[in-house]
Amino acid sequence: MLACIKFGLPESAASAMELILRLMKYRVRTAHGVSDDYYTSTALDILCGTGQGSGASPLIWAIISSIMILILGRMFRGFTTRDPTGTVTSKRPADTFVDNTNQMISGESNAEEDMEQMLSELEQGAQKWEELLFASGGGLQLKKCFWQGVFWKWHNGKPQMATSEDFPATIEINDTATGAKKTIKRLEPDDAQ
Repeated sequence: MLACIKFGLPESAASAMELILRLMKYRVRTAHGVSDDYYTSTALDILCGTGQGSGASPLIWAIISSIMILILGRMFRGFTTRDPTGTVTSKRPADTFVDNTNQMISGESNAEEDMEQMLSELEQGAQKWEELLFASGGGLQLKKCFWQGVFWKWHNGKPQMATSEDFPATIEINDTATGAKKTIKRLEPDDAQ
């Protein structure tokens, strides 16, 4: 709720929301009815989030993720594109839609050492995003994560996208919750996802 206060939510409203979420009793509803048993936050096991189906959840996530993207942009150069005249430039570290995030990085050259540097930076950016999500109470679903590299190779004067065979590389991040190192699945540049 601190992020919401930063964006103008009165402290009294934030306190009320926090109290409701802390005291909320969660039951399971199925076609057979509603469970008698419930789960709730305790002093040692605080449930995070705004509650499934809450009308406030999209706005609160928009505020939290906006702050996370601003932080990521200070740590990660991201993707830069320019119009053909070079007068208009757009720079961003990531594109997001709800809880899906695409991080991108761009470079000026197609030299192998530049591609290796970009991959190293992309790996660092992915690690920072994983850490920001963890700090927010969330986490990456690593089995849903993937990366694609669009690197160019030239064949008879024509550009072709390099495959993982042409440019083998991996991206690994540490799972902050477990400390385990995880390899992010790589897709070929022409694989749809």
